[in-house]
Amino acid sequence: MRRKYSFFACIMVLAAIYTYYFNINSYILISLGIILGLSIFTKNRTRLYLLLSAIVFFLTAIYTNYRGQSIFKKYKNEREEYIIRVQNLKEYDGYSTFFGTVKNIDGNIFNERLKCYYSGKEALANFDTIKISSKLEDIRINANPNLFNEKMYYLTKNIKYKAKFKDFEKVSWKMSLAEKLNLAFENKFDAVTENTMKLSNSNFLKAIFMSNTNYLDEDELGTYRSVGLGHLLAVSGLHVSLISFAIIFILVGLGVSKRKASAICIIFLIMYGAVINYPVSFLRAMILFIALDLAFAYDINIERVEIISIALIITLLINPFYVFSVSLHLSYGAAYAIEIIFRRLKKLGDKKNKVQEGVLFVLAINLVLAPIQLYTFHEFNFISLITNLILLPIYSAIITASFIILVISIIISPFSILFTIVNYLLSGLYKILLFISRVDILKVSLYNQDALILAYFALLIAFYFANNFSYMKTKLVKFMLMMMAIITFTGSFIYMKNQKHYDTLNMISIGQEEAMLLDINNKKIMVDVAGDIMGTSFSYDRTLREVLKNAGVSNIDIIFISHFDSDHYGNLIYLLDDFKVKNICFYKELAPEFIKKEIVSRGINYINPNNINGIDLGNDNYIKIVHRDRDFDSNNSSLLFVLKAYGTKTLFTGDIEREAEDYYIDKLSKIDILKVPHHGSKTSSSINFLKKTMPKDAISSQGLNNSFGHPHEETLENFKAIGSNFYRTDRQGMISVIFSDGTYKIETFYKEYYNYLDYMKKYIFLLTLISIIFSYIISIIIDEYKKYGDMIYEL
Repeated sequence: MRRKYSFFACIMVLAAIYTYYFNINSYILISLGIILGLSIFTKNRTRLYLLLSAIVFFLTAIYTNYRGQSIFKKYKNEREEYIIRVQNLKEYDGYSTFFGTVKNIDGNIFNERLKCYYSGKEALANFDTIKISSKLEDIRINANPNLFNEKMYYLTKNIKYKAKFKDFEKVSWKMSLAEKLNLAFENKFDAVTENTMKLSNSNFLKAIFMSNTNYLDEDELGTYRSVGLGHLLAVSGLHVSLISFAIIFILVGLGVSKRKASAICIIFLIMYGAVINYPVSFLRAMILFIALDLAFAYDINIERVEIISIALIITLLINPFYVFSVSLHLSYGAAYAIEIIFRRLKKLGDKKNKVQEGVLFVLAINLVLAPIQLYTFHEFNFISLITNLILLPIYSAIITASFIILVISIIISPFSILFTIVNYLLSGLYKILLFISRVDILKVSLYNQDALILAYFALLIAFYFANNFSYMKTKLVKFMLMMMAIITFTGSFIYMKNQKHYDTLNMISIGQEEAMLLDINNKKIMVDVAGDIMGTSFSYDRTLREVLKNAGVSNIDIIFISHFDSDHYGNLIYLLDDFKVKNICFYKELAPEFIKKEIVSRGINYINPNNINGIDLGNDNYIKIVHRDRDFDSNNSSLLFVLKAYGTKTLFTGDIEREAEDYYIDKLSKIDILKVPHHGSKTSSSINFLKKTMPKDAISSQGLNNSFGHPHEETLENFKAIGSNFYRTDRQGMISVIFSDGTYKIETFYKEYYNYLDYMKKYIFLLTLISIIFSYIISIIIDEYKKYGDMIYEL
């Protein structure tokens, strides 16, 4: 086999993905049995590769399953004291997050970390050692569709649980050599740039050299990503090449031989990787550099693609869950694109035309990276093709020069004055990036189009196979491959285009808070916007903003605020900053003064519910306000209204309790769906209220294992007594009501997600079986045709 390492790397990738989604079960065992069974009837060489494939797949699956286990499982949901080393600290509005390396009270150091959320006021710093008291919680998949998968992401960081705390006690804990070097580098870097560079520019270089984007704020990070230069901030092949060039350049200049300079560079890269915790992109680049250097030194003839695949195998051996790392996708995607696509495009062009070569280089990389970015970040700016062609070489030169200046400045302090020039250059370039980032004409946004992106890769892979394996260059096999890929791509495109739009009510799963998004007759309406009770932007950053973006929302027609408890309105200002809001409706006398001023200053139309009977949404859909003629306190002051959509009546109740329920009971009639009052508290949803409204279905928002005990057992019994179906976000994820003429259906995210996985288990198993049989038949056909020499070409 020509590219055996690439083949086995693919097997490991598939095994890791398969194991994460489906565990080691009968499907895997049956698949292995089929492969081993077929191997009995094959010729020796083919049988060997089938056996090795089965063994690699099985061992990777076992290893992936093992790495998914956690030593902290026995501590889950129990309050314990932990001693934690703070790493990768990131500060947000009202809270901080960091990775915590754990040492327990008995003095044991665990080879596993926690994701920590701190909401106290005392300052924290990287490498602080603190004692905290906390209950560990599972890191789950996001409970809303198409959102960032926290569980998958943190598995790539060897993190399975999270801890939340407000108080801590600082303690002592001896630092490792890598930590000392990390801290020493940061302090030295700050010292040499303190008087020569703006903090933002200094942090930009620090983010690059330390492979840690936490040094940049979200706006700066977003600017670099929006113009296609986000890869600058990851220590990747570009940076390793630049740093290696700088080191060898300095050493050779000092009279060291190239061979010794190269060896010193390798030692430096290994130590440097330890300091920055060997990020995925750095691992790939370092292994590639070392392998190429050894191949040159010992005259080993090996393809670059195979070296990249060896690096991928080593990366997956370190942590098989790296297969879900966006850094891995981008890093290896770019590497394979250069070696496979660019090398081929280069042959078609003029070898003397360097501008053309640069264009082909950028094009080849983006053929692979553009769909990855669309899938991950849901947008891609084609202007990035220009920025990578023109600005990337400038940034590369600045990064190389900055590294050389830094190294020399550590020895000769006055040399740091040259960072003044770097500062001016970076400031000027950032202004250019800000201008470019505002150009939206070439920006493409893509939401919920996963099938189309996967089909694109199927087409790309088919082209690769059709042109890279001798037995696939026969006309018949090439035709079959291309037809399968084209049918997949076309079918996916038609499927996505024919997806029917339904009007919906989505209760967002957002913890012990409440927010709903309505899409009725092309009008986007929000009922409450959630908010962290600690007054932070946590739920907005992690959930609400992303749900709205994934739903394709840029303008909101109306926001209803039921009342002004923070868990219902706390995210309002953040939302107004990011989305254009046309109208807002709430009881003005209940609103804080700063909210009233914000509404006026932003020119948002205020709708007073006391002055209207309802709002017409078109097509016989409307909202009817349930008026009151007396005042209530606290939760009972919530705004009530009924949505009639396609014949279905839904009652929105805010946080009303029994006092208000008794008052409104004569103003209400039978409904179809009830938004459960006050998260299912026992002080709400009285049996009399439920018997009057008689909802067929009830939808309720609460956090998993919340301290309030919502929904209360008594409340659940009341709904059970009237025969109402009770849906809850803590156990079922986002709740979606899909309206159609005269009827509706309710779907929950977790049920749909796991139904999808069950379907995919059978589909992937069947696809695997068909692929194996197809490959086996083709290999037999080819072996037979090989007997007739040139007849294989005629085929």
